[in-house]
Amino acid sequence: MTVQLIIFASSLFLYLLILALYVVKIARAKKTLSEEEKKALRGGKKFYAVFLFSLILIILPILIYFETFVMVVLCACALIGEYIVLKDMLDTIKQKC
Repeated sequence: MTVQLIIFASSLFLYLLILALYVVKIARAKKTLSEEEKKALRGGKKFYAVFLFSLILIILPILIYFETFVMVVLCACALIGEYIVLKDMLDTIKQKC
């Protein structure tokens, strides 16, 4: 059980770290855009759903017992999914500049 808690805590920390870093980068990149371009770049429901599902994937192994390797795979998928969405948003903003 200790290993699962360590995996959970580290995954949650990485989730928040990735989110914080990319929110700052996206905010800096958005400062160079006009108001019309900012409105066009607003994330839709799918954009915000990724964050919710990523968080659920990180919390799920604590609620339901899984083997350690399954828990690692679930948390890794959540972190990779969050990273891909945020990186895509940042690249989209940089292309519009």
